[in-house]
Amino acid sequence: MIYSFRGPKSKAIKLTDELKAKITLLIEEDWSTEQAVCRLKGDGFATVHHETIYQFILTDKKNGGQLHSHLR
Repeated sequence: MIYSFRGPKSKAIKLTDELKAKITLLIEEDWSTEQAVCRLKGDGFATVHHETIYQFILTDKKNGGQLHSHLR
């Protein structure tokens, strides 16, 4: 029998309104999602994965937003 002794998974980061506003600003300035992640970390925000930002942009697009037009 094989047992896995991995530690507990880290909890998903909830995007706060402040974090969403910062992400929106960076994406509107044509930063890549990877660059935005590094900038957010440097500014002291919670660590966010670039895929989380892509999901945020997809949700924005479904709601009629234009963030997707700033992606490379």
